[in-house]
Amino acid sequence: MSDIPNLECNVNAYSIIYPSEDPQKVRYSIDNVILNAEIKIINNSIYATSNRIDSLLKIHNTISIRKTNKIYKYKLYSNLHNDQTWVYLNKQAAYANSVVICNDIEESPLGPIKVSISSTDIIELITWMIDTKIN
Repeated sequence: MSDIPNLECNVNAYSIIYPSEDPQKVRYSIDNVILNAEIKIINNSIYATSNRIDSLLKIHNTISIRKTNKIYKYKLYSNLHNDQTWVYLNKQAAYANSVVICNDIEESPLGPIKVSISSTDIIELITWMIDTKIN
C-alpha cells in the first residue's frame, strides 16, 4: 500500500447507540474501522477521536483493495468544507470488520458511523486516502 504521509489531522467518528443495540458491539464496530482512537460512550452516543493519520489506514486499505476510490473521492470532495470532510460508514458492516460507505443515513438500518476528517492539508490527505496504487 501507499506510504503513510506525514500529515497532521483530526479524525472523529460518531454514532447513535439505539436501545436495541449493545454499546460494546457499537464500540467494536468503530474499533474495526478507526484505528488507534480514543473511544467514549456518552448517553446514547459513541465518539471516537484521534489525531493520527494511521487511524484511517483501514479505510485507505479498503479503498485500495476494493478499488472503490471513485465513490470515496466523490463523497470526500462533496462533503468538503474548508479543511474538513466526512463520510458515512455502515455500522453493521463495520461490526463484521468491513468498511462500507453509505450514500445517506438510511443505507445503514441502525444508523451509520459518521467519520469526520480535518487537516490543514486536507486535499493531500484525501489524495492519499483514495490512492489505489499497490506497491
